[in-house]
Amino acid sequence: MEDAKAGSDGIADAEDNLGESEVREAHLAKSLFFIRIGDKEKALEHLKITETKTVAVGQKMDLVFYTLQLGFFDMDFDLISKSVDKAKSLFEEGGDWERKNRLKVVSLKQKVVDAPEILTVIGKIPHLSEFLNSLYDCQYKSFFSAFAGLTEQIKLDRYLHSHFRSY
Repeated sequence: MEDAKAGSDGIADAEDNLGESEVREAHLAKSLFFIRIGDKEKALEHLKITETKTVAVGQKMDLVFYTLQLGFFDMDFDLISKSVDKAKSLFEEGGDWERKNRLKVVSLKQKVVDAPEILTVIGKIPHLSEFLNSLYDCQYKSFFSAFAGLTEQIKLDRYLHSHFRSY
């Protein structure tokens, strides 16, 4: 807990001797410490404090992404849903394209990778789980290995069969 004490000392020092952006950074550092050790409640508490010290929309979106990380780690689907909605509204206020793309990746995971419809059938088709998860995780070597394993399934599919030669 020395890091937490150091974070509190850093916040106090920043409030006494430095400017607003340094105070925000000190609060963010403490939030990241609690994220790193997996203390969800304290991390969320300090992320909210950090948000009150944050003006820029992009920085606020970064805080939402940290909240999403906590939600995914803890499988807190309510927190994930609220955070995605908050990120969408912040983007409409003026978020940049990089953060919008990060939001799309989160939505992809929520709507495709973790969708109940996908999870119920993914184990029934050989190589499909590895194919989807390696694509999502950007593990392209595994992705192409799984894709090669899926070719037999593609040949057997009545809709995809005619496109097999394209692969």
